[in-house]
Amino acid sequence: MSFKTNKSIHPKRNFLNERGIVLIASIMLIIFVAIAVLGTTMFLVQRLRHTVSKENNARLIDLAHAGLHGAIYMYRFFDQGAPNGYFVLGPVAINANDSYRLGASPADLLMVNTTVTTAPNSNNITNWRLQNATNSQAITIDRMVVTWGNAKHLRRIRIGGVNVSGSINLVSPANVNITNFTLDTTPSTYVADLRFSGTGNIANTTVDIQFIMTDGSSKTVRISPASKNFNFTLGSTGRITGTNMYRTIQAVYNAATGRIIDYDETNTQY
Repeated sequence: MSFKTNKSIHPKRNFLNERGIVLIASIMLIIFVAIAVLGTTMFLVQRLRHTVSKENNARLIDLAHAGLHGAIYMYRFFDQGAPNGYFVLGPVAINANDSYRLGASPADLLMVNTTVTTAPNSNNITNWRLQNATNSQAITIDRMVVTWGNAKHLRRIRIGGVNVSGSINLVSPANVNITNFTLDTTPSTYVADLRFSGTGNIANTTVDIQFIMTDGSSKTVRISPASKNFNFTLGSTGRITGTNMYRTIQAVYNAATGRIIDYDETNTQY
């Protein structure tokens, strides 16, 4: 006679299996919650960074605007009393964290006033005037390229009563290596004139001058016929302490009309 033995799962082993399943489920739940919390935290951190970045960018633009408008206000204030307007270049602190810095090239700072240019006869263009826009640094003209539209010859360039061209007899375009002329930081106004010779009337054509400064920067101005042209260009960079962020606004201001005639954001940092 044979006997069959009934095999049954031991109660203790069954309990351990159930505990293992619960433990694995708990670990998976913890991992899931940790991933969810980490993802939410990263999202909130990125959102906060984006918000702070947007706020900082807005602050930087406001600081750059403050620099530009402060410089223009200063120019207009001194223009009424001197009567030569000017502004100060360099950094200005608004508070412990916020500041702006004003900057420009020598060509940007060169102002050429053509509002009262005259052609008293067929050979002369007179009474156009030069000025430095800042009292922070002197600027120096190294060369002048004069262009006009007829067959006359350029014979002389005079600035502030001084013949800076020497003895010349050049056709257009005349690239003149002048005696370097420095505009001071008072700032002073320098009356200038051109003298021509030959047939034709210089008053019947346009006359342009490219001013090339000692640093290589340049500005081209139509000096005749007379126009509402009396500009400077200025850049203002907003900065926040503790960040590597900056924003720069560059504007062209026409002192003859009292208006900003051009306005752009630039990657230049002053």
